Amino acid sequence: MFPNQDPGIHVLVANFKRKVRVAVLYAKPGSSDDDITDTIDERLDSKNRDYKTVLAGDFNIDMGTECGREFCKIMDEIYYMTLRNNIAQYTT
Repeated sequence: MFPNQDPGIHVLVANFKRKVRVAVLYAKPGSSDDDITDTIDERLDSKNRDYKTVLAGDFNIDMGTECGREFCKIMDEIYYMTLRNNIAQYTT
């Protein structure tokens, strides 16, 4: 499904004519925040910054922990993306 990609973190991106792109991310358990953000940087290229982005996925991060809150802060401050679900409700 993800040929020639690192087996730890994958992002698929689909750009649509209406300036919307949908990206789906999977990060294996234990992936670092840096690895995740580096992969997002590589896949969500700057030439399409004018697209609104929906990023969905399995980050394998507990958003209720300090690490999870820091990750959410990075996503908000760098990528202007915010978490839309309630972190108190597990999705697994």
